[in-house]
Amino acid sequence: MTLSDKIETLKGVGDARAAVLRKAGIFTIRDLLFTFPKSWRSGRMNKVDPELVGIDAGFELTVAGNPSVSLYPGRRRALKFTAEDEDGGKVTVLYFHQPYLKSQIHKGDRFCFFGALREKKNKLYLFSPERVADKPD
Repeated sequence: MTLSDKIETLKGVGDARAAVLRKAGIFTIRDLLFTFPKSWRSGRMNKVDPELVGIDAGFELTVAGNPSVSLYPGRRRALKFTAEDEDGGKVTVLYFHQPYLKSQIHKGDRFCFFGALREKKNKLYLFSPERVADKPD
């Protein structure tokens, strides 16, 4: 078997699966091996840094302020709190339409947040980032 062989030569790839793969632009074994996920997470944790604005990244943060539910224009409710990294870099985290998270997030909790930093009025924000509980020490 070579990298230039058709995808159908692989065990378990019949006509139906080959059709799906061709639709995704995969015709050969080489295509399959060099097709990567559209998005993936490296697992690397970053410091809160304005240079990361607009880039999907991971941040290990401690909840620094008591979460509160705020009302925004258009009857949007959001859970809002401040979080900081170990060097004191601060970011405001907002979860729109998820006020129930207030019972799950408390001051002093540590989480790994995944999302893109945004900047507004010289403040850094994470809007509805994915949240994973930090590993216990």
